[in-house]
Amino acid sequence: MASSSDRPRVRHHPPPAALVRVLNPTVRATLGTPLWRLFPSWMAVLEFTGRRSHQPLRVPVGLHDVHGTPTVFTDRPWRLNFADGIPVTVTSRGKRRHGHGELVRDRSEVGSAFVVALERTRPSNLGLAIDKGHQPTAEELAVLGDDIIRIRYDET
Repeated sequence: MASSSDRPRVRHHPPPAALVRVLNPTVRATLGTPLWRLFPSWMAVLEFTGRRSHQPLRVPVGLHDVHGTPTVFTDRPWRLNFADGIPVTVTSRGKRRHGHGELVRDRSEVGSAFVVALERTRPSNLGLAIDKGHQPTAEELAVLGDDIIRIRYDET
C-alpha cells in the first residue's frame, strides 16, 4: 500500500462517473433557461460539430477565466475536435455566445493557465485534488496531461 508521501500532491479528481451521467443531461437542458441559476456560474455547455462525425455535439464543461479568456480544462477525447480551431457556441448563465475554440496542448501554457484558474476557483471545480496547504506550481500542473480549449467570442 502506498503511503501518503508516495501520492502526488496534485492529482486528478474528477466527479464520479455516475454523477456526470445524471448531471450532464440536466445541465444541457437547463443552462439556456432561467433555471441556469441552479448551477455554479462556471458551468457552461459547448456546442460544436464533430470533425469526423460531422454531428452536432453539446458538452457540459467548466468554463474558467484565464487572463480574460474563457478556458476549458479537459483530457476528454472530444477536445481533439478543437485541434485546428472550430466555431463554437457557448451557453453560460442563461446566454448563448458564438465564437471560435482552439485546443492548446503546450504543457507550459496549460500549467500557467491552471495556476491562474486556481486563483479564482476551488481545485475541485477544475477536477483536481491538491494536498492541504500545498501551493502547486505551473510545472506540477502541466504534467497532469490535460489540455485547454481557449474560446474567443465573436464581436457583438
